[in-house]
Amino acid sequence: MATIWEDFTFPGSSLRRRVGFDEATKKIVVQTQDPNTEEVIALNNTLRNAERASSSLWGDQRYVRVASVPLIQIEKWYREGLNFYDPNDYPRIKRLLNDGEYRGLRTAPGRI
Repeated sequence: MATIWEDFTFPGSSLRRRVGFDEATKKIVVQTQDPNTEEVIALNNTLRNAERASSSLWGDQRYVRVASVPLIQIEKWYREGLNFYDPNDYPRIKRLLNDGEYRGLRTAPGRI
């Protein structure tokens, strides 16, 4: 038999979740989608290429946005034991954002 699906959306978010029951395996299946992920990464690349530490975009700003992380990535890290909103996990988040694997999440050049 086929999987029976129920779709959920989150108000104010692009995140969508499909929850289903696979009758063949007798297991609950959860699929999470964030259709804006590609858009976020494309915008991050544009910002990273436009902003340089010496550019007038930075000016005298004390704080500069260095990354934009899609909700789906935050959820994935949470399932792996990393809480994006916990200050105790900031050193791990910093290491991940400095890693080349997550370059698409960065909005500014250099290292954090």
